[in-house]
Parts: sequence; C-alpha cells; structure tokens
Amino acid sequence: MELIDAMRRANQISISGLGLTFPNPIVGAVILSANGEFISEGFHARENENSVAEHAEVVALKAAGDRARGATLLVTLEPCNHHGKTPPCTDAIIRAGISRVIYALDDPHDIAHGGAAKLKAQGIDIQSGLCAQEVKEANRAWLHKILRKRSFVTAKVAATIDGYIAASMEVQNGLLRKNRAEMCIDFDMRWMR
Repeated sequence: MELIDAMRRANQISISGLGLTFPNPIVGAVILSANGEFISEGFHARENENSVAEHAEVVALKAAGDRARGATLLVTLEPCNHHGKTPPCTDAIIRAGISRVIYALDDPHDIAHGGAAKLKAQGIDIQSGLCAQEVKEANRAWLHKILRKRSFVTAKVAATIDGYIAASMEVQNGLLRKNRAEMCIDFDMRWMR
C-alpha cells in the first residue's frame, strides 16, 4: 500500500468519528509493515459512561499486536503527548516498537502538542504534512475551535424559490413531514467532510 493511500484511508476512517469525539478532534490511523503491507487501522470513537474512548493510534496498535514492531504508523494528527483521560499516545507508540510515524497535521492544541519531538528523541523517524490539506478540511470544525477559540457555526436556512423563508401553510406542512434527521445527516455528510 502506498503511503498516500494509507494516509487517505486514515483520513477516511477518521470521518467515522464526526460528531462523536467532542471535545477531541477526529483522528484516523493506519499501520503498515516495513514493506508497505496493511496491518491494521483505527479511529477515535465515542466515549460512553462505561469507558473512555481510546485514541486512533492505540486502537490501531492493539489491532496490530506484535506486528507493530518495526512498522510505520500513519496518523492524521500528531500523536498526543499528554495524560488526560487516557495516557499519551506517544508512550503506546514507543512501547509498540513503531519505527516510523507519518502524520498529516501538527497538533495545535496547547496541551497535546509535542508528540513528534518526543518520538524523534526516542529514535523514531518522523515525517509530517502528508495529505495535510485533506485532513485540515475533514477536521476544520475542531481546528477552528482550537485556533480561533470559538465554535465553528453553520447556519442553514430554508427558503422558497422567490426568497421567502415561509411559504403557505400547505407547503409548510408538507415540508415539516420530511424526515429532519435525514436532512441533517445529508448536510453533515456533504459539508462537514
């Protein structure tokens, strides 16, 4: 598997976490063997009352098991280097014996950044920037929140063809019968990627 294809796959699976990872970003990870064969993948998923969601890197590392030793980890965001609800991903990467980490974006979060420097200090080959624009686009709401210190807001307005926001009662009743959940999902899938 080519590196660019693996990073695109990591970005694609990260989108599975859209709307589920607050306050964290969506993150995907793919592990390839030294000769480029696919080993495993993972994404950051929803937390629930019974457990804390593991980060994408940890999910992929657990799935890889011993096959992670000497492998390449491709991840959409720089691995975290702090202990919050979970231990630092950098610790899991070092313990697993990963030899190379390629990530798309530096983590701009004041608390979580610095993972690349820690991994490099441990002798792990580090590369960044692969598919950065695609990953920025997928994570734009979280990046906006972190970098601008305010929420990413999207306003949707339904309007009639002549520019009004209300139509006759017959038309309004027909529109209200449409499945709002389907409309929201459609919007999210088109515009939040």
